[in-house]
Amino acid sequence: MINKSYCNTLVDNSSGLKMCDVLNDYLQQSSDYKEFCIATGYWDLPGLLLLLPNLIDFIKNGGKLKILIGKEPIVRPYQLKDLEEDDKVFPDFYIKRDIEQLNDTYRECAEFLLENCTEDENSPVEIRIYGQNEKQAFLHSKAYIFRNLLGTKSVGLIGSSNFTKKGLLDNSELNYLETTAHIVEFDNENSPLKGHKKWFYEKWNESERWNGRFIKEVLIKTSIGEKAQKSLEKRKNKLTPYEVYIKLLQHEFGEVINRENITELETYLPKEMIPLEYQFSAVNQCFFTMKKHGGFFLSDVVGLGKTVVGTLLIRQFLNAVDVQNRERKVLIITPPAIKSSWENIIERFDKDNTDPMAPHVTMITTGSIGKLIDDEEFEEALQEEIVGIEEFETPLDASNNYGLILIDESHKFRNSGTNMYQMLNQLIDDIYSNTGVYPYVGLLSATPQNNKPDDLKNQIYLFQRTPKESTLDKVEGRNLESFFTEINKKYDEIIKSPYAENWVGDSIEDFQKWKRKRDHDLHEISMELREKVLADVLVRRTRTDVKKYYAEDLTKQGIKFPEICGPHSLRYEMDEQLCHLFDETMNLIAPKPNFTFDDSEYLCYYRYRATEHLVSPENRKKYSTSNHDVGRVGKQLAKIMQISLVKRLESSFNAFKTSLYNLRRYTENMLIMLKEDCVFICPSLNINEELNTQKNGLSIEQCFDNIRKKIEKLNKEGRNEKNQNAEYKASDFKDEYKKLLEKDYQLIKMLCEKWQNNDYDPKLDNFKESINTVLFKKEMNTSGKLVIFTEALDTLKSLERAIKNKNHRPLVISAKNRKEKETIIRENFDANYEGEQKDDYDVIITTEVLAEGINLHRANVILNYDTPWNSTKLMQRIGRVNRIGSTNEKVHIFNFMPSAKGDHLINLVQKAHTKLQSFHTLFGEDSKIFSDAEKLSSYDDLKQFVEGEESPMQKYIGELKDYRDENPDRYQQIAEHSKALRVIVQGDNEAYFLVKNRKTRGLYIKHKNGDASPIPTLDFLEQFRANVIDKNELPFPENTAEIEEKVLLCFNRHFVKIAKVKESRPVKEAKKVIHELLANYDFNEKEEDLLNQAFYLLKKGDRSVAKIILAIDGYFKENALIKFTQEEAAKIISTRLNHILQGVEDKDGKAEILIGLITKPEK
Repeated sequence: MINKSYCNTLVDNSSGLKMCDVLNDYLQQSSDYKEFCIATGYWDLPGLLLLLPNLIDFIKNGGKLKILIGKEPIVRPYQLKDLEEDDKVFPDFYIKRDIEQLNDTYRECAEFLLENCTEDENSPVEIRIYGQNEKQAFLHSKAYIFRNLLGTKSVGLIGSSNFTKKGLLDNSELNYLETTAHIVEFDNENSPLKGHKKWFYEKWNESERWNGRFIKEVLIKTSIGEKAQKSLEKRKNKLTPYEVYIKLLQHEFGEVINRENITELETYLPKEMIPLEYQFSAVNQCFFTMKKHGGFFLSDVVGLGKTVVGTLLIRQFLNAVDVQNRERKVLIITPPAIKSSWENIIERFDKDNTDPMAPHVTMITTGSIGKLIDDEEFEEALQEEIVGIEEFETPLDASNNYGLILIDESHKFRNSGTNMYQMLNQLIDDIYSNTGVYPYVGLLSATPQNNKPDDLKNQIYLFQRTPKESTLDKVEGRNLESFFTEINKKYDEIIKSPYAENWVGDSIEDFQKWKRKRDHDLHEISMELREKVLADVLVRRTRTDVKKYYAEDLTKQGIKFPEICGPHSLRYEMDEQLCHLFDETMNLIAPKPNFTFDDSEYLCYYRYRATEHLVSPENRKKYSTSNHDVGRVGKQLAKIMQISLVKRLESSFNAFKTSLYNLRRYTENMLIMLKEDCVFICPSLNINEELNTQKNGLSIEQCFDNIRKKIEKLNKEGRNEKNQNAEYKASDFKDEYKKLLEKDYQLIKMLCEKWQNNDYDPKLDNFKESINTVLFKKEMNTSGKLVIFTEALDTLKSLERAIKNKNHRPLVISAKNRKEKETIIRENFDANYEGEQKDDYDVIITTEVLAEGINLHRANVILNYDTPWNSTKLMQRIGRVNRIGSTNEKVHIFNFMPSAKGDHLINLVQKAHTKLQSFHTLFGEDSKIFSDAEKLSSYDDLKQFVEGEESPMQKYIGELKDYRDENPDRYQQIAEHSKALRVIVQGDNEAYFLVKNRKTRGLYIKHKNGDASPIPTLDFLEQFRANVIDKNELPFPENTAEIEEKVLLCFNRHFVKIAKVKESRPVKEAKKVIHELLANYDFNEKEEDLLNQAFYLLKKGDRSVAKIILAIDGYFKENALIKFTQEEAAKIISTRLNHILQGVEDKDGKAEILIGLITKPEK
């Protein structure tokens, strides 16, 4: 806006009164002024540059610039040495010499002049020289005049400032601004008095045109002029329809493959590391995405080097000039198993680096649920289950105002009710309070999409801090909160299972039919989530992408990925007795997936629910967490124990029996304590070990005394938080607790007796037979090494014995010894290990602790002794051997599968196994909205699962990359094309537009049959491409303006903010009014469109629109005696409704079409 203090004032280049500021302010009012006249004694491009952006807009809006240059009567320093040289023509020689001394900064000025200062009579810029042929003709005057066509707003400045940088900015000058328009415009032939306009045009008409000579003899004969001319020639080359498509891809993906950024990233890489462009592209995409949206998901499939990508991103963040006032501090949140990987990679990057990253990086690990369950055998299982009571390894420090937070395995933060989530969420808020900006948040997870919509929402909310006004343009109204509310409603309806509440044992076919229908409906939700949310924030490449689009890169670096073979099934047979026992056991320990542990006919795991049955509210409160009461904590612990037993039953019968016998002893311990009126609940102690009278050689009373002493010691050391380690009386528990425990005990005792009679394990027997004949078969196991995964510690021990008996050298790894044995693991199984590689071990048997964070790719055979419960775990396991650096041609995957003899027994096994699979489906995260494959025990195409389908976006990134590499010059020319583009080709009467405003990056809209609506990015790119391949451009159709008007209306409608509410009575009545209006008046298409827009908003529950429609209806009814004409009715409606969509423009800026494609049939 114009500064009101400028009114009739002196302008002297003092603070607040710079000539360039005053001129720029008036130029910004380009719609008011059509002529800008300048009289000056000298002119230079640095002065022009001060006004250039606004001058460009002024010319674009139809304005004309007139520059009158005249020689001053005083001698300037630059003229002293030329006094005797008459051939130095003014101003040609001097301006040319000045331009020659300028650098490329001023090339933009030269381009502006070459484009707009022409020999045409209607040239937007015209330059004249006063007194060109008269040596003593001087012009000592300076004037700047803005005129509008009617002369009603004209202003003028006269004074001392030349049109130079010094005159407009640096020198102490004196100019007078006249803002009285009639004085500036005064031009009376009968009066000797003169206004600014009259004076200027008198001199103008006495001057000679200089445009042609300036361009031909001065500007293009300078270095800057030559460069500007070449640049313009390139820019003026009209883009073909396909090149317009390339421009579209540049808009969407240009930052991802930016060469300059990639070159810079290469300098960050340690010398010994292989430079891989697909990793650099990922860094570019992550950095661009987090600057736009505050964060990102990095979800490359396992084995592509996410830790390298994350470290490069940290380096780029620390070196970046513009990180929007965020502090150069980084927090990495990682599971304990991966921490050393991050430490090692940062150490490698910092080696020989004068500006190391480590001082700027804090690392913290996600913790565990502690000792709420004191059973050692279940320790690792507990680390896998989310119960909402985890803690960080160390407290988060709010005083560290991190600018970037990277979260590895971010799916661990999918539940917003957990302590860890809430602590992290609070940290992010605290950083905002301290600094005024939220930290960037990078979420690293191979499969974030494997979760339900709410889980995805919780992770995204870590960087989308204002979900009602998000940065995600494809979400209607940018209201993420409303979007996820609707998505979760759909999900809850779909996921409801008849088998969750009532398992029908013989309905295998019904279960599979329901599952197929469910998977189809979940896929529909997944597509909506991918397009509207993940498309903008997800960075993901699969092996298929890398092989297809970065093949040359991989070949050049000598990198290959092994071929995935399998899964090969190792089948084991159960006899009739074992089949029945297996089925009966599943029915008792896990009657149905969503069992609520309230039916004592089945195992309810009451041993772990003591706190739930405390009588006193004060005592119950001690064991509650910030977000869970003891009832919920107790049932969650029961669920964990149930899952653990099911997993062990699937793992090995030995592991299951050991767990079952232990559960019997632990339950018996609780009954003994109740009987002795002395019950200990001690999260810090292993009570079951303390009560092992036989092992400890003590009486039960002596065991009790030892526990009391240890509690007393905890108190003295200040380690008994909230007095959770305490002794209780039997009366402190509800009366029914003992009865419930006894029922549990009887069921466990019965199962123990039945399993005691089973002394063989056909799965283990089959494994023993397969070690040398299958798993170490030379034709297949070319590496001579084997990796075995199991989830049970007891199974681990059984496998170790079997391997040793076959003369192999097993290395056994669990959570207890992982850190201690890490060097040994790497020496024997990591193909990338830089030290001396060894062959002390040829088999590694491990729990899930090695499923992530370490390389095992000297091996090429994996055995899943027990099936992982979700695709993430399977991907992580296979990713240990299918990694960059592997020299193996093939990787073989083996799984175990139960079977039996005879149709009856086969059916029984299938029923039990299908039930177990339903458990996977409804609890093991496989009720996911993004399905990578079918049930984990029956992948039909494991190779496709591991390689990953081609990422939809990567297809287009690859095409853009190929065009850049094959046409580098033209690619740059297209990139520099700054004007809006529209192309018309032969087609089916459809149109495609990329529309944006000041706040959005762009929305894709399709127009067809008179209607315009947003379209998914992938559909837009696919259809746009199909319509421009080998097509020639056609003339614009007559209805182009009409089409574009509808497209812009659609764009504004999309961003109208609507609070989703239940349809109210006013909304219903308003919808009825619109039907009546359309029935009673013959509106034209534009007016109908307006009413349809209103109806659309009403369908979304917009009460403000309902209020307007009802007011219109009321106005018509109040004036019922007046018969409104068609035009009058339309005017009333338009006046009342137009402001709804205008609100979007007022807030976010005017919508504009960046790229448009219109197809029309051939005549």
